[in-house]
Amino acid sequence: MIAVRALRATLGGFTLGPIEFEAPAGAYVALVGPSGHGKSSLLWTLAGAVESRGSIRIGDVDVGAWPPNERRIGFAPQGAQLFPHLSVAANIGFGARDSLQVKPLAETWGVAQLLDRRAPTLSGGEAMRVAIARALARDPALLLLDEPLGSIDEAGRAPLLANLRALRGTRTVIHVTHDLDEAAALATHLGVMRQGKLVAFGTTDDVMLRPPSVEIAQFLGVENVLAGTFTPHGEDASLFRTGELELNVLARANGAGYVSVPERAVMLSLEAPQQVSARNSIPLSVVGVTFDRAGARVELQGTVKLFARLERESVGALGLEPGKKIVAVVKAAQLRVVGQP
Repeated sequence: MIAVRALRATLGGFTLGPIEFEAPAGAYVALVGPSGHGKSSLLWTLAGAVESRGSIRIGDVDVGAWPPNERRIGFAPQGAQLFPHLSVAANIGFGARDSLQVKPLAETWGVAQLLDRRAPTLSGGEAMRVAIARALARDPALLLLDEPLGSIDEAGRAPLLANLRALRGTRTVIHVTHDLDEAAALATHLGVMRQGKLVAFGTTDDVMLRPPSVEIAQFLGVENVLAGTFTPHGEDASLFRTGELELNVLARANGAGYVSVPERAVMLSLEAPQQVSARNSIPLSVVGVTFDRAGARVELQGTVKLFARLERESVGALGLEPGKKIVAVVKAAQLRVVGQP
């Protein structure tokens, strides 16, 4: 478990904090946010390389005033920062709690064939694998990873992702990334950094599906954010009105606010369905279709503007092209209230 309270630090002209969050033992935390907003600074502060105020509790112990080498924190920084005069084996073994772990760690992280090589001869991806193995050799209670996949080529990402995913539950991990897909694939918990502060933190599903503000929703790639007014409708539901459109929402809210709709939650039909569980049918027109490796993204316009994510074959089956009349169908439970308690 890690619990951070009122953590503050100053790095040159940059102010970090106050930062507060708590994650259970074995949590895999992804930190996302724009460049220069404090993600890496937070890792360096947790590692003890930056003077700070506040509490950093790992398990039952506050290590905030401890020197870095006593915190039981492993850190693989951006760029790996290996010791250039040492071999790969010596780098992994530096500070290891058990020297017998060097070879098994090298095998797990795909660098066993490099043990006699020196750090300057390694590629960026090889160096990062060595840095992760070195960090784990300390048997840390908390593992910090700064852009561990940033220098990994496409072929090497899948096995490294599998290795990182296997860390979940074995120790607490905090992983800085700019890749939201990477965060979604790995993290049990997600934090969003802006201007030196942690502006959102929670389980990955909670933050991605129920972002606390429109700005965070947009940063997380939620294109379908609608502004309007909520009216309570029963104990656990609301009616949401935006312009002339009224939508059923399976959540209680009241007053002005926003809803977000995941693109994959927008189903498309040639006509309004009569016998389905979805309670929201919206007549729209196709503006355009964009194809990518994940399938097709359809832009729709009418009383509202929406984006839908479909399989490629569905585009042909529905005959989607600019100007095509279509019905967007969204289940009430898929509409997420944004920015309200």
